[in-house]
Order: sequence, then structure tokens, then C-alpha cells
Amino acid sequence: MFWRRISPEWIEGKWKAGWALDSHSKCINKSGVKRTYLGELIYQIKYQGKKRYIAKLSRIIVKFLKTRYVLPYISVILPVPPSNYDREFQPVFEIVNEVGRLLKIPADVEYIVKVKDTPQIKNFHDKELRRNILKDAFEVSDLRYKGRKVLLLDDIFDSGATLEVITELLYNDAQVDNVYVLAITRTRKNE
Repeated sequence: MFWRRISPEWIEGKWKAGWALDSHSKCINKSGVKRTYLGELIYQIKYQGKKRYIAKLSRIIVKFLKTRYVLPYISVILPVPPSNYDREFQPVFEIVNEVGRLLKIPADVEYIVKVKDTPQIKNFHDKELRRNILKDAFEVSDLRYKGRKVLLLDDIFDSGATLEVITELLYNDAQVDNVYVLAITRTRKNE
């Protein structure tokens, strides 16, 4: 039943290994977007404020991670900082905390900090332009994860620009050993 709900795929990038659990939507038709199961969970949590879905989504993430053989190596789970700090709660922070609790792996929602206001990059289609917008937008606070392996978690993967910029930051400034990336959903090319 679990695998019928998601279609994981490998995502390429500057990280050691990366996955997107599923597409965000199945199709776009005249009546709008038809989201996948995970896409709908993300939508309900992020845009409808339905925290009750965090536990369900976190259990799906944990089940997937247990099949990847990376968990024994992960020292900490880090979220991608949100683009919108005006929300009542930060969904990715809540998800990372719950996944960490279930796996008994520390979660650190304060380690990567967004230090520069940027426009929402989903409004820009060129990956290099996105990377330039995000350049120097994030910082890490110290070297506490130097030489360690980290899992970087994001809710939606589009071009990968944000994950690549943060991965470079983790390798260069935080001096981590390996970065593993997990995106809960991936946008379709025409979303």
C-alpha cells in the first residue's frame, strides 16, 4: 500500500545522494491542478495550516529513508529555510522535527539561516538566475557538523537551485563530509 502512494525518483545535484518522493501533481487540466497524495498533504499543511497531516507525512518519509541505507550515517537532519517567514508555523521545520523524533536523529532547524531577503524564486524559470538570486542568501552559524553527514530536507524540488546553493554552503562553510537531499515532492515541468 505504501509504495502505491509514492513514486520516488533520484535527483541529480552536488549532493552525495538525493531523492524526491513523488511529483507534486499528476496533471494540470482545465479544472486546475490534480495533486498527488504527497502533493495534497504538502498543500494541506503548508497552505491550509492543517498540522494534523505532519505526522502522516513524516511516517511516509521515515519509511522511505529506512529503505535507502543512509540512516546509519546521518548525524543531523536540516531543513531548507522557508521562503515565507510570515506563516503561523513553518511546515518544513515541523516535518524535520517529527522525522528526527521518529528516527531518533537530531533535527536542527536553526543551523541554516536565511540572511538576505530574496524574491520567491518559483517566479523565475532560469536556474542560473535563481542561483544568482540565492547567492549569499544563507549562512551557517558554526562548524558543529564539520566532518559529519547531514540530511537536507525540503518540501518541493523545482530546479534544484536552492538545494544546490545550500549544499555548497554546507560543504564549503560548514565543512560537512556528505550532504544527502530529500525533497518531499517535485514539480512537473509545466507547473
